[in-house]
Amino acid sequence: AALFEVMARLGKDEQLWLQYILYPTDQKEPLARAKAEIEKIKGIPKVEKESMLDTIVLFPLRLLGVLPTPSAGSKPELDKKMTGLTSGEKTVLESIERKTSKIGFECKIRFVYTGKRTAFNKGKVAAAFIGAIKQFNTYNMQSLKPDFKKTGISGSIILFKDKRNNERKTALIRAYRARSAGVGLARFFMSTEELATLWHFPILLQAKSPALRITESKKQEAPSYIPFE
Repeated sequence: AALFEVMARLGKDEQLWLQYILYPTDQKEPLARAKAEIEKIKGIPKVEKESMLDTIVLFPLRLLGVLPTPSAGSKPELDKKMTGLTSGEKTVLESIERKTSKIGFECKIRFVYTGKRTAFNKGKVAAAFIGAIKQFNTYNMQSLKPDFKKTGISGSIILFKDKRNNERKTALIRAYRARSAGVGLARFFMSTEELATLWHFPILLQAKSPALRITESKKQEAPSYIPFE
């Protein structure tokens, strides 16, 4: 609702473009990252995979009992670490497991604000948009952040500032029109639940947007007689 509130307050000479691009994925990489994060929170030691050369060199020593076979932590130790987790850490674990249990997509989000010079107000609209997106962020889990390094317009550029910022603007518009997967930051994984939260049209029963007007309509039955030519 907050995002629609920002759009509803735009003037006739202003435009705000918002693009969500979803890419199908087999979820192997997100699941691997989730598993690594879960093991990190639980305190499970990371077992480095031996190379073929290490296996060949160390095999005689292990055969003679000089070098023990590497193993993960015992179950009692892991249970002790699990009981020592804080409520916040347990919440993060549950959230990760809930997210990875759902179908997801690799995503990219783009935002463009444009308008005539007389109506253009970048500070007001950009700040309102970022504020509307930040309501979905959390401090202990993932969050959505704007990209100012690659595609964003930066005020910290010293040499050829206007020229370089104009090039960034042009590149952003081209990437938006082409639905480019490469321009900007790397794609990130979002579950269907997270996407539904972002792409959710406000209705009166769930969320209200005062500046968004709803067009009233009456439902009527289809005519009993439809003429054919």
